[in-house]
Amino acid sequence: MTEAQYIDQLKSLWPEESRASREVLSLAAEAVRDFPRSATLWFLRGQPITMAPDDYIFSGLDAICSFQQAIELDPAFTDAYEELGRCYDRGRQEPKEYYRKAARLRGEPLD
Repeated sequence: MTEAQYIDQLKSLWPEESRASREVLSLAAEAVRDFPRSATLWFLRGQPITMAPDDYIFSGLDAICSFQQAIELDPAFTDAYEELGRCYDRGRQEPKEYYRKAARLRGEPLD
């Protein structure tokens, strides 16, 4: 499967509810294994992990690592900064630097 096919398939399986299926989670893991230099696939791996069932093998820390990897591969990936901020929000850690970075990259005014 190509990188574009993985992206299309992940988007077609995207959770419509608050929980991600094991199918989309497994596909996302397979995608980054096959295309480890794809910032988009790392981002798409992190998002469903934040919606994984409580008993799933990956945790919120895995989502954080996915978004950090996406940012490492593409330092201008604004959506990855925002998702990273949301992860830290959920963990009650200080997310403001990630929201500010996303706003700066978009050219939006900072608070």
